[in-house]
Amino acid sequence: MTAKLSLTCLLIFSTATFADGADATKHLPYGSRSAQLIAPLSAPQQALVEYNTEQFFPPASTLKVVTALAAKLALPDSFRFETTLYTSGNDLIIKYSGDPTFSRASLTTMLKQAKSEVGSRFNNIWLDDSVFTGYQRGVGWPWDILGVCYSAPASAITLDGNCVQGALYTNKNGTTRINVPSHQPISASTSAKSVSKDYQKQSHCDLQLEVNPNNQYSLSGCAVERKSPIPLKFAVSSPEQFTVDVIKSELQRIGVTLSGDVKVGAPNIKGHKPLFVQRSRPLNDLLAVMLQDSNNLYADNITKTLGPTILTSRVPLLMAPKR
Repeated sequence: MTAKLSLTCLLIFSTATFADGADATKHLPYGSRSAQLIAPLSAPQQALVEYNTEQFFPPASTLKVVTALAAKLALPDSFRFETTLYTSGNDLIIKYSGDPTFSRASLTTMLKQAKSEVGSRFNNIWLDDSVFTGYQRGVGWPWDILGVCYSAPASAITLDGNCVQGALYTNKNGTTRINVPSHQPISASTSAKSVSKDYQKQSHCDLQLEVNPNNQYSLSGCAVERKSPIPLKFAVSSPEQFTVDVIKSELQRIGVTLSGDVKVGAPNIKGHKPLFVQRSRPLNDLLAVMLQDSNNLYADNITKTLGPTILTSRVPLLMAPKR
């Protein structure tokens, strides 16, 4: 919806009178919020139209076009996210890159490679997230959508898109039950009521999700009764804890004993050697998914990757116009 409204605004710009930016908003649906800024590239500070630019807005998906352009200017077409496994004695180090495609299957492959190299007893496993730090959620993200997967946190340590799928079932006795695959290390409960569609509309009782730290979720409110389950997609609240729990589960499954612990951070270990590298698809494929699926995690982690890349390579993203 946001992307469509943004496109509508762009179309209105082409016919609007620059003298009054507010006139361009009169064709938008009731309750819409909009902002406009039109300025010449040669003098961006000299706005021809400036309306509501002091307000904060959630970015529309059309902004991903700018992200894609920046990535194409700053990164080579051969760019791939790389997640590297190092060994140092019986210690493992997994150096993350923020790869939004890194999966549980890839992680398990790494652990099996380590088992074949160092045996079935590991000491500590370090999850090196130093490639980029900072906030995992943007300032101004709506609080009531942080638990759904298109708001998955943008973190260096990513696993399965930082997303867990589940299902909510409505029962004939007015209750609901929730199901999350047993191999997923999250906790989810429901006190939501199963109600008719008429009751839901009259009472304005909607389904509500509460997200707690350490990947705990609870549903309340009302769900309209239906024969098929309601699909759920939970954004993990802590990607680090989620990955730690998955690693411990996979170690047990493949028959590896961990004498130490799984730790988050860059270890002070010298002499470690690379054992295995998991690479994502190349840049153009990543951008295709980002744009076609409007994938926020791809966009967020590509943007975070651009920061150190631009600082170290001094790529001139914006060229000054010739005089």
